[in-house]
Amino acid sequence: VTHDLVAYYPLDADNSIPALSFDGSNDKITTNADSTLADVTYIWWMKASDTGSNAGIFGHGTGSQNDRTSFNLNWSSNKPLFYRGSGNTRYFNDTSAQDDGNWHCWAIVNDADDITSCKLYVDGVEISSSTTDNTSGAESYSGGLVIGSSGGTNYGEADIAKFAVYSGLKNQTFINAEFNKGINSDWSSNSDLLGYWKMDNGTTVTDLSSNSNNGTVSGATLVENAVALDSTDNNNDGSLI
Repeated sequence: VTHDLVAYYPLDADNSIPALSFDGSNDKITTNADSTLADVTYIWWMKASDTGSNAGIFGHGTGSQNDRTSFNLNWSSNKPLFYRGSGNTRYFNDTSAQDDGNWHCWAIVNDADDITSCKLYVDGVEISSSTTDNTSGAESYSGGLVIGSSGGTNYGEADIAKFAVYSGLKNQTFINAEFNKGINSDWSSNSDLLGYWKMDNGTTVTDLSSNSNNGTVSGATLVENAVALDSTDNNNDGSLI
């Protein structure tokens, strides 16, 4: 009897998708997308289990600019940090999604002019802010998006299945709809894409938007069949790693 199924996982390649695993040491993906400060929205599917300071989910460029407009987990008192330069930071309240080892859909809405309007969502739900420093404006940058690093020796330890950047400030309705489509959905036909990558190659991840901003993979490990897809409509996707 299958009427009351909460989840169903056929454990074969046709019902799973790959992901890239970042070890927190020196793994990253470099792109040419999103190379100037602007109103944008980042949406990605990720799982992490490191309970310590887990810096470097994404940043921009290389060298001294790499930490600008960057996102980090468990940065201080177990709080996620959105960092746009000294005097322009926003901490969000702790969420178990930072380190529970399960797949979650994350989103950052980046208002280039106002750090107090920047928002964090997990699985379509807004995470309230904790503290905000607005004593300076956001620092500019001239390098493309880097996934897995946010400056210096700050590298994230996480597994990422897909990552997208949109121009403009997406609202909760849009973000929640993308979450509800599930981890295996195709975002390539969405409007306003600046870059969209499925983490399905250990050397180069193809930009599935129309912008040809392919990402160069350095160090991250491709894990085939990383996500066991729920074959019901409940999107209770599991992990095989």
